[in-house]
Amino acid sequence: MEDLRSVHWDITRKCNLRCKHCYNAEKYFNPNSDSYIEEEMSLEQCKHTVDNFANAGFEHIHFLGGEPLASPYLFDVIEYAKEKYNMCITINSNACLLTESICRKLIELKVEQYAASLDGCSALVNDSIRGSGTFEKVLENMKMLNSIKTEYPQKMETVFVFTLTKKNIGDLKLLPKVAEEAGVDLMVLTTFIESGNGREHKEEFAMGYIELCDAIETMVSKELLQHSVPLQIDMRPRFCDYLASRYMAPIIYNSKNSLCCAGEKIWYLEANGDAHPCLVFQLEAGKKALKENAYIKEKMSVLDKTISEIENSQYWKTFLSKKHAFNASKISTCTGCIYLDDCEPCFLEYGDYNRPVIECEWTKQREKSLYDDIKEKTYTLSSNVDYKEETGKIAIDNNLVMELDNEVSSDFLDKICEFGKVESALKELEKEYAVDSERLKYDLAVLVMNLINNDILKEVV
Repeated sequence: MEDLRSVHWDITRKCNLRCKHCYNAEKYFNPNSDSYIEEEMSLEQCKHTVDNFANAGFEHIHFLGGEPLASPYLFDVIEYAKEKYNMCITINSNACLLTESICRKLIELKVEQYAASLDGCSALVNDSIRGSGTFEKVLENMKMLNSIKTEYPQKMETVFVFTLTKKNIGDLKLLPKVAEEAGVDLMVLTTFIESGNGREHKEEFAMGYIELCDAIETMVSKELLQHSVPLQIDMRPRFCDYLASRYMAPIIYNSKNSLCCAGEKIWYLEANGDAHPCLVFQLEAGKKALKENAYIKEKMSVLDKTISEIENSQYWKTFLSKKHAFNASKISTCTGCIYLDDCEPCFLEYGDYNRPVIECEWTKQREKSLYDDIKEKTYTLSSNVDYKEETGKIAIDNNLVMELDNEVSSDFLDKICEFGKVESALKELEKEYAVDSERLKYDLAVLVMNLINNDILKEVV
């Protein structure tokens, strides 16, 4: 799905819940708002929309809302998109409207992914955000869906999406256990969106990234490895890779969340058919940029415009021009970062180049401290380890446990065996390889941790 061109589509403005942090509440549920949208597309208009996007090369529809299951046309639209264009279909839902028949319909229509929102790992926390009874209902319905899908040959990935906020950060450590018990295939952590109800309740929900990063690391180090469900974190790849490497944890990130795909690989479509490059126009950064004439916002509806006409509008041209002029390497955090090809902070939020990327600054400190913790220690191979220098293969009691995948790693282990201390081995490597010293320190620290965790190296006390 990462490689597919996608439209994120609010298939309906209707919703059975009124979540306290809902980013779409202002335009879909508040008639007194200047942005209020009352109209929705008919079934024929929805099918026309599918035609419009499919013929322009879009291969993936991600249904949002409102609540997608509240749309009277959802299944008809999915069936149309599948049968005529074989499009990939994913859905974000609150899961409260799931029934046995709906579960079977979703599977039979070959929906690739069904993601349910869960904003707490107890009724006390989740229901204070999403409404009374929602915690038990979501768990019950997702267990039902995961049970039913075992009856079918086709695969459908099920997901819990957990939006990190001040109100639920204490429950984060419980998420792996809850996810495993519900039988979902993946957990996704996403960050709070300050729009709609989220803007109104900002003080109640918004939290600093340092505290957020600390909480995620605690969950990963203490709970994630004890359970069977992998974790996707919708944050910077440097942060995700640090946690994955440091703890040998099943952590992934979606490149569409780390590289800006707005207006190109990803479009956003409102329930009435209005198209936007992304959701940022609802956020403070987007509103501020609009006031400063960074881009020109126009009404662009797929009901009376082709995709080509929208792409050639002033809205798209000015938005993409601003986006393409952005140079992330000018941000102090990003200068010289090896992830620049895979990561790009939002050009509207970071366009003045004066704002640091907090989760990456946090990660830099963790990377440095990881090396500082081991540099003076002495290590040796465990007694039952068989290390083949020529192949990089490492076995314990004749069972292969690791294979070093590059020359630097092999040379480092050789030098650890020779010198004992990490810092001594590093100095020898720096003579042989023209690499960034700080990056090399981190890479070696991660390698040492992996070797220790696999019982290959042991500290000499």
